[in-house]
Amino acid sequence: MCLHIDMMNPGIPGVCMMLVMMMTSHPVKAPPVEMIFDGRDQSLTSMPEEIPHNTTTILLQQNRIFQLECAKFYGLLQVSKLNLGENQLSTIPPACFGSLINLQYLYLDSNNISVLTNSSLLQMTKLVLLNLNNNYLVELPPGFFADLISITRLELEKNVFTGE
Repeated sequence: MCLHIDMMNPGIPGVCMMLVMMMTSHPVKAPPVEMIFDGRDQSLTSMPEEIPHNTTTILLQQNRIFQLECAKFYGLLQVSKLNLGENQLSTIPPACFGSLINLQYLYLDSNNISVLTNSSLLQMTKLVLLNLNNNYLVELPPGFFADLISITRLELEKNVFTGE
């Protein structure tokens, strides 16, 4: 059984928060709670101002975000999934996601990213999935995967790797 509660976030028109509680048959154990910040397909051109600190999933795909404002990720210690696919990002600032200490799933597909540096994904030790499909990547620098010690799925289709 799944219970959905939608609450409109007054600070961002059209963006809603969803509380999802997965009920289990075990009567003693408290059900896991997932807080979803859903800003999909809202024509956003910048990062939302206020994402609640108890958020576990951030959905910002299908917008027009062209620049990451890394400070807006500070304090979001419970985020395990971040979807920034289908935006207009061209760069990832150094260690931008470093404060998302529990991030496991990162979707950066269908953007305009052409260069990633060794510091783009610093401190991402819990990341298991990285989706960089459909960008303009030519190469990944040596040592790029140094901090990605938990990665099990890497998606790089439809880029322009040179093969040198």
